[in-house]
Amino acid sequence: MISLETWADAAGIVPLLEPDLRTALQAHLDRLTEFADYALDELARLVIVEPGDVVTELAINGAGVLLPVGADTFAIDPEYAAQHGDMIEVVWIISDDGYGVVLFVPATSRTSPELLHACQKALRETASR
Repeated sequence: MISLETWADAAGIVPLLEPDLRTALQAHLDRLTEFADYALDELARLVIVEPGDVVTELAINGAGVLLPVGADTFAIDPEYAAQHGDMIEVVWIISDDGYGVVLFVPATSRTSPELLHACQKALRETASR
């Protein structure tokens, strides 16, 4: 799992990503640059799941935001989800000040089945809103 916690982390990893993921992640970073005088981890948590990561590794700050409850749902409903090539992006806004969590999950057979099902369900549910 890659967790981008600083602006330097983000700047270092973005050029190395495959194009669809790079574009999606860069869009979030571009929106956040308006607040570049804040530390990135004060604005958002950006997480790239790698194939083989297990679901229990994905709690954010102990909040359990990303821990699937059951086989195909998250503990907190996401605000947005989108498919970018073979990656699924899932977004939560978890506080009134706009703090968010952005999760990028590979839609591959090496991804935890529970996590992949939860992401696919998020895609369906956020598309129907």
